[in-house]
Amino acid sequence: MVLQRAPQSARIWGWTEAWSIVKANFDGQVLDAVADRTGFYKFDLPPTEASDKTYNITVLSSNGQSGSLNNVLFGDVYLCGGQSNMQFSVLAGFNATQQVALAANYPLIRVFTVGQKSKSYTPLEEFGTIEQNWTIASPQSIGGGQWTYFSAVCWFFGKDVFDKMQIPIGLLSDNWGGTLIQSWSSPDALAKCLPTPPRSSDIESANDPSVLWNAMISPVLNMRIRGALWYQGEQNWNQPGYYRCALPAMINDWRLKWRESSDEFAFLVAQLSAWYPAPDDWIPEIRLTQSNVSIALENVRFAMTSDLGDIKSPFGSVHPRNKETVGLRLSASALAMVYHRNVPYLGPTFQQWSIDRNSKKVIIAFERDSLGGGLEKRSFTCPSEIPSTACVGFELQFGLKMWNASEPIIVGDQIELPYQGDDVPLGVRYLWSAFPACTIYNRDGFPAPSFNTVAWTGPWG
Repeated sequence: MVLQRAPQSARIWGWTEAWSIVKANFDGQVLDAVADRTGFYKFDLPPTEASDKTYNITVLSSNGQSGSLNNVLFGDVYLCGGQSNMQFSVLAGFNATQQVALAANYPLIRVFTVGQKSKSYTPLEEFGTIEQNWTIASPQSIGGGQWTYFSAVCWFFGKDVFDKMQIPIGLLSDNWGGTLIQSWSSPDALAKCLPTPPRSSDIESANDPSVLWNAMISPVLNMRIRGALWYQGEQNWNQPGYYRCALPAMINDWRLKWRESSDEFAFLVAQLSAWYPAPDDWIPEIRLTQSNVSIALENVRFAMTSDLGDIKSPFGSVHPRNKETVGLRLSASALAMVYHRNVPYLGPTFQQWSIDRNSKKVIIAFERDSLGGGLEKRSFTCPSEIPSTACVGFELQFGLKMWNASEPIIVGDQIELPYQGDDVPLGVRYLWSAFPACTIYNRDGFPAPSFNTVAWTGPWG
């Protein structure tokens, strides 16, 4: 396994008889603890720098019980949560055979997969099921099967962070397909966003409030981690107003429950990808929340994925197979935010818009630090399976629910959108459909995320 490196103090814990004296032997040091009335004990280990050195940790209770953790590394640990697009395994994606074989080159990455058979209406201290215990990365541990182990987004993220930083990485795959954010939120987080919409009816108790928080997050709260990846929102497709509150509420609550400040707990969000058929008005709102949370909260970043649509995916277009690019984009965000590397991670980010009435054009300006060497326009072909009207890029508003497409023209570091007629546009939006036409990138290769200058007026849930 991998424990969190310095400057944090990694924690180990367990249970024995109540009030027993417990000793831990770590790197020649003996640490003492006393079990509480329930038998629970914990040790905060001395902060240990990352390296390829392995450690054995032994624990002995005064009642004679003992245990050990062997072949332990210290590095950075990340939890990979969400629903089926995070669960989606390496073996189900593109270039699966090659990618699985490459895992043999990464013995300093360790992986763990939580089982998906446990739900609970009260917080648990231990996982009810474990799909794969802590294991050295290998073709066997990464290529365990479709929808089992190992999470593709999680793996490609961790592999790239390791390649760039050369420190041990621990990856905890903790996700469940088809689940609501309400399932992963504690009662405290849910209380921030009342009223809570009713759960979906298509999946039973896995979508009851807090049941996966209790069964799959609560058991690992004692573990020190560097941050979390989050790929979820499809199941909340019809609750965009609620999701706008629920996502930041869950992030803040996870940080509080882990007792970590935002500086110590990075949170990386994968936006929903292109998806058809899906509700055009609501999916873009979920995406917007997933990008806006990086503005509202410290040390939160997102990876734009709308350009990775896969209408021919055998798992349905809601499950695009190109998970490598998602993992690499999340890794780029982590390298910039967590590791302070001077690497690109942003696509051209909307700053403001203006109207030139004389020449009849709307001008879009972008944040200076997101231009990445300049704008570029790429071609986009709407898949034949989708109506061309569903593949929209830039649109201008001329009346209530009246949006007209406009072809972008790059002029320096700005976009110009021409329009016709005497009516002046009331608003502008980009990528405001379930399967949008992504055409604007920066020269670093990152796509421009969606935006909408017209405020959401839809339902709460």
